[in-house]
Amino acid sequence: MTKKKSRRVIFLALADLHSGHTLALMSPDTILEEEDEHGRFVPYSPPLGALQRKLWPWFVGDVEKLKALAGKDEIIVALLGDLVQGKKHRALLVGPQERAGTQVTIALANLAPILSLPNIKKVRILGGTAAHDGIGMGTSLAIAKAIRAMYPRLSVEVMYHLDASIDGLHIDSAHHGPPPGSRVHLEGNIALAKLRDIVSSYHKRTGEVAARIHLRAHRHVYVSVPYRTMIEGAEYDFEMVLLPSWSGVGDFARQVTQSVDSQEFGMVAIEIVGGELIKLHPFIHVLDLRSRETL
Repeated sequence: MTKKKSRRVIFLALADLHSGHTLALMSPDTILEEEDEHGRFVPYSPPLGALQRKLWPWFVGDVEKLKALAGKDEIIVALLGDLVQGKKHRALLVGPQERAGTQVTIALANLAPILSLPNIKKVRILGGTAAHDGIGMGTSLAIAKAIRAMYPRLSVEVMYHLDASIDGLHIDSAHHGPPPGSRVHLEGNIALAKLRDIVSSYHKRTGEVAARIHLRAHRHVYVSVPYRTMIEGAEYDFEMVLLPSWSGVGDFARQVTQSVDSQEFGMVAIEIVGGELIKLHPFIHVLDLRSRETL
């Protein structure tokens, strides 16, 4: 009897696109409308800013890496919130922001290189911060509706917190998560503490083992921490992953981060075969935020 081949799946996680912000990802193929001299509305492509011209090739390059990694195997896409900027910090917004749908249009253009991949069947959209996504996930629901119309082959669902089981391997995904740590030598400590708490509290509450991988976003940094522990006499491995963003540092973020000197952008692909974690594949780009000169 021929042994059945184990299914191979790539689970792609990305977050914090903040579409509609002048320092965030924007496709050069974005088409908006503007009023011409006769009062008609005609299509136009908003010009990309300097950072956007750098981000877009990185994003497209990551999609090419994803295609090479997946081959013909299925890709499941998880979008972990803040797909648009919303009305927060209005001075740095793209296009006619009072017109309904502007940021949804930008987000759909940003996601097109991923959503057009033929081996994607399922897309899950998670709620982010209400200041960006709107109360009750209004923008995410609009994006999901548009994706269903544009890509009818895709299964698209919207929720706040996802426990995805892929051939028995569980991936727990939500937008808000722990901070990365206040110092380089402390990086990952808080994420590890949070992971340990999730594992122990989940077992105490349910008597079951927590998800193998826990994905969080919101912090705009990439951190991955492993954790191995004994549960009822058996050893288990867990992972907490904080996702980077596709949005640059503006005035507010610069203040909150105390003038951080670099930033990470990217996405994470999780390779699963037969319900077993094979490898995390982070596609990460680091940008030096300082202005360098010799005086």
